[in-house]
Amino acid sequence: MPLLKGLLVIVLAYLLGSIPFAYILVKKKTGKDIRCQGSGNVGTTNASRVLGKKWAIIVLLLDYSKGFLSAWIGMWLGGPTFAVLGGAFAIIGHSFPVWLHFKGGKGMATGFGIITVLVPQATFFAVLIWLVILLITRYVSLASILTCVAMIPLTILGDYATIIKVVITILVCLIVYLHRSNLKRILAGTEPKFGNRV
Repeated sequence: MPLLKGLLVIVLAYLLGSIPFAYILVKKKTGKDIRCQGSGNVGTTNASRVLGKKWAIIVLLLDYSKGFLSAWIGMWLGGPTFAVLGGAFAIIGHSFPVWLHFKGGKGMATGFGIITVLVPQATFFAVLIWLVILLITRYVSLASILTCVAMIPLTILGDYATIIKVVITILVCLIVYLHRSNLKRILAGTEPKFGNRV
């Protein structure tokens, strides 16, 4: 039974995580492929560049819900171990969706949904850090990267299960790795700032 529950969590989380909301909304609103617009990323920031802030907020909430629901379902079915399993496969689904030939988003909004379930006490600080860095720099990618890095000590120093600390550290490394092209553009001075339209 635990094995079947684990497989169920993996399948549900991956399929839920792989729903490309940014792609769907941009296609519906403009008829364009978001992968051919702006940075080409299938996520909230690029949706903002193509559709504007209002629709970007909708994409953000939808992508957030993928992570939250996947981790929550896992927690409901089997506690922290299944919750991190659900969260991990939601990120994998979002970043490598089968529907888009395994080329998706970078997982930040989905990751926020996951930490809301796994490390709720740290979530407030993560959101605060993200907002402060965004307001100072206007680089969404830099705010995302630095917030991810901050999540490691916030989680390790918290009263959380070891499996949660390990998996969040791994997911942070994955999300930062997926942002490597953003880091290169930031260093080159070519990274678009928040609010700029394509």
